[in-house]
Amino acid sequence: MEESTRIKQFKDGLIKELTFYPNDKTTSQKLESESLHKVLTYYLHWRSRIVPPRCRTAVIEPEVKADSRYKALEDKIEALLDKVRNGEDINLYHSKRAHQYGYTPEINPPDYRDDKDTILNTAGFHHFHLDALPNRTDDVLFAYVTRGKFQAIGIFNHEVFNSDRTSCELVRMWALHEKHARQGMGRGNSYVRHRNVVSKYPAYLIEDVDEYMKIIGEYDSKLDERNYINSLYNKCNLQPPSRFKFEWCMNALDLCVRDRKNNETFNLYEADM
Repeated sequence: MEESTRIKQFKDGLIKELTFYPNDKTTSQKLESESLHKVLTYYLHWRSRIVPPRCRTAVIEPEVKADSRYKALEDKIEALLDKVRNGEDINLYHSKRAHQYGYTPEINPPDYRDDKDTILNTAGFHHFHLDALPNRTDDVLFAYVTRGKFQAIGIFNHEVFNSDRTSCELVRMWALHEKHARQGMGRGNSYVRHRNVVSKYPAYLIEDVDEYMKIIGEYDSKLDERNYINSLYNKCNLQPPSRFKFEWCMNALDLCVRDRKNNETFNLYEADM
């Protein structure tokens, strides 16, 4: 895709927002040399680790309440779920790595995998510490999170993050994942775990990036056309302005365009979370 000035400014904005390690000029220059497709991949992979604030229905599965740790953690779990229901910011309940390692180049071993959440990429679970930063708990709450629902699945300690596949916590996590993945399926049917591609990014993420690129390629030139801008405003029951100045932007994981001159934002792609 040929990069217009607007697309170049969009890529620069993503790099500016993206956290990276090491946070130095070399890493910054490497990102600047990458294509928009790659920068979007890094950005969406990072942002997918951080649940955006929205009002969500919060559900606690029986395995959470049956856990021997639940009584001691109940108040903290309910405090987190109250924030979820109210649409409050829960960023501080995420791990430090989710905040600090948005992108780490593979030229920097052994740290380059710190920007990957393997369990999220393979099982689809977000995990939450039950004390906000800077305090940390050894026990974490695992949940499936969508745009409208927060489904608390289980309590685990940090043993679940070990690479040893015989770890009791990891074995229990995969058992819970399989149970919920198979809900509503007939006997004998199979399911597919989140597919990872060679780059170690999940396949669904690459598919999302491809869709974003398709939208950008299709609509970038239209952001200077009066008829298209009028249609954007009319669809939202807004009066089209006499003058406009549009730019690409992200709202969490949603792809948007913003009219800087009139301070209006329009969502062109709504993510699942």
